[in-house]
Amino acid sequence: FLLKEKKMSWMRKGVNLLGVFLLFVAVEAEKPVLREVPRDEGGNSYYFSRMWEFFNFLFASWYPCETWAADNFLADAVLYHPSLPDGARGHAQIGSFCEEQRSQYPLATFLPSSDFPKLTFSGQLVYASVEYVFAGGQGNVTPFVNWGSIFFSLKNVSSTEALIASSADSFARRSWGQEQP
Repeated sequence: FLLKEKKMSWMRKGVNLLGVFLLFVAVEAEKPVLREVPRDEGGNSYYFSRMWEFFNFLFASWYPCETWAADNFLADAVLYHPSLPDGARGHAQIGSFCEEQRSQYPLATFLPSSDFPKLTFSGQLVYASVEYVFAGGQGNVTPFVNWGSIFFSLKNVSSTEALIASSADSFARRSWGQEQP
């Protein structure tokens, strides 16, 4: 009888450990990956890498804006943003946009808000719309949060690299509970 009880106790512990393990796996599977480049089984990870670098390094003060523009955009690319009525064209203007953003929001956070989306291949370009969250407000700027999306068009420059041909930003802004234009 005592041997049977010890065996049952061991089995209960094993079942409990298995239950804890399965719960851990289920919770971890539900967490979105935000700061890592998404893995893609179809061999398209370089598109995701490019979009990840766009988000991750725009506000990285140690990464020069000119380098950010040249590393991520085609030489004749266009960046559309509500603060730029005519957009920013080419590396110099896109780099200037980066500098302006960094000077206004030196400690800002700019992150995709979910996993990167499916890619659409059409013509010579690849398209994706990425939702994001942006928070800023250092210095004399009232703290605020933007949420929106950036629509990317990317072009292959080699068999393993793509650069941004254009990006268009659209967002809504809240400033501590008050909507801003």
